[in-house]
Amino acid sequence: MSADFKRLIYDLQWNFTLIAEYLSNPESTLLNYNLTKREKEALLTRDPDTLAELCGSQQLAAGALSGAHTPSCHGPTGPPF
Repeated sequence: MSADFKRLIYDLQWNFTLIAEYLSNPESTLLNYNLTKREKEALLTRDPDTLAELCGSQQLAAGALSGAHTPSCHGPTGPPF
């Protein structure tokens, strides 16, 4: 998993502006991250198995792409990487 993929998945957990951008135009959003071809394809197709493998967790993959977040979803210490 690339560093930008980790950052994007983390950001999709709590950054409401990014979540809205991703949901309305995922292709454009992904241009801001240096992702591998596999990472881009998994995010664009929303392939749950590949995303879970790349994220290391079904729950993290599902949460990052759900768009159903609140301000309490993020932790006070920043990204876990």
